[in-house]
Amino acid sequence: DSSYAALDGVTCNLCSASPIRGIRYKCCICADFDLCEGCEQQAPECHYRTHVFLKIRIPIPPLANPCVPLVPALYPGRPFSEASLAWDQLRVIKSKTRFEQSEVEALYEQFKALSSAEKPGTQESAISRSDFRRCLRRLGERQFLVVDRLFHFFDQDGDGVISFAEFVSGISTLGRGNFEEKVQCKFVFQGYDLDDDGFVSKSEMHAVYSSFVHLSMELARCNVAVVNLARTVTHEYSLSQPISSAFTNYVGFETSGSAAVTKRPISSEGAVSGKQPALHTITQDVVDGFVNQVFKDFESDRLSFPDFRRAVLADSQLMSWFECLGTIF
Repeated sequence: DSSYAALDGVTCNLCSASPIRGIRYKCCICADFDLCEGCEQQAPECHYRTHVFLKIRIPIPPLANPCVPLVPALYPGRPFSEASLAWDQLRVIKSKTRFEQSEVEALYEQFKALSSAEKPGTQESAISRSDFRRCLRRLGERQFLVVDRLFHFFDQDGDGVISFAEFVSGISTLGRGNFEEKVQCKFVFQGYDLDDDGFVSKSEMHAVYSSFVHLSMELARCNVAVVNLARTVTHEYSLSQPISSAFTNYVGFETSGSAAVTKRPISSEGAVSGKQPALHTITQDVVDGFVNQVFKDFESDRLSFPDFRRAVLADSQLMSWFECLGTIF
C-alpha cells in the first residue's frame, strides 16, 4: 500500500514485521527496541512499563537511525511490577482523600513507576528518599532543607519511605487541600519544627524560610534556562542576549509591613543595561526581616501551634515553602 511508508531495516520486536509500515514506536531508553503501530497497544505487557516511546511518522534514513539510548531513565521505579491494589485499600484511601476511585487507580500506576524500595518489614512497594530526589531532577541533586521537610511531610509514619497511602494523601493535601486543612492539620507547623519539640523557634523558621528562598532562586534559574533555550530554538533572539535582559521589574519575595527591606544598590558587574537582575535582589536581610516580622507580636522566641496558626492567618507567606513545588509528583 503506497499510503504507508516502509521503514527499511527496522523490525517490530513483538510481531517481527519487517520492515515496519506506518507509524513506528522506538523505545527511548533501550538501544534498539521498536514496535509497529499494531503492537504499540501491547507495550505495557511486552516491554518495561517505565520506558517511554518516540512516535516516528516519517522514516529515518537507515544509516542515520540511532542505535543508542536517546534519554536517561525518566522513572526511578522498577521496570516491571505486577502488584495490584486491593479493593479494601482502594476504598479506604478514597474515603480519606479528595480523589475518585478512577483517580486512585491511575495514581497507583504512577506510584509503581516511581517506587524502587519496599516498606520495612513488608513487600509493599515504597518511594525511597533517593526516588523522591530523582523526581525533582536538578533540584534533587542539591541539599535543600525544604526538600527534606517535604519528604518528611509525605512520610507520615516516619519509617523512611513513602507508602502508596502516604503518596496519595500527600498529593491530595498539596493539590486539593484547602488553607484550613494545611494549617489546622499541623502540616506546615511540623515542617518548621525541626526538632519535633512542639515549638517553632526563630532559628528553625529562619533555616526553613532561608532554604525556601534559595530553592526558589534555583527554580527560577531552571525556568530561565528553559525559556532561554526555547527562544533560541524558535530564533526569537540569539544566545548572546540573555533572557534576564527581558526583566524590567523587580521579581522576588515581598514581605509585609516593616519586614520589607530596602533593596541595596547592585554593582555594575551585576547590572544588565542599568536594571537590577531579579535573582540578585534577595539577600539574607530579607529572611531576617521576615522572621523578625513574624515574631514581633509574640513575647517568646518560640511559637506554639496556636501562636503559629495566628501568625499564618496574619501572613500566609509562612506557607510558601510548603507549596513552592506543587504536588511534587
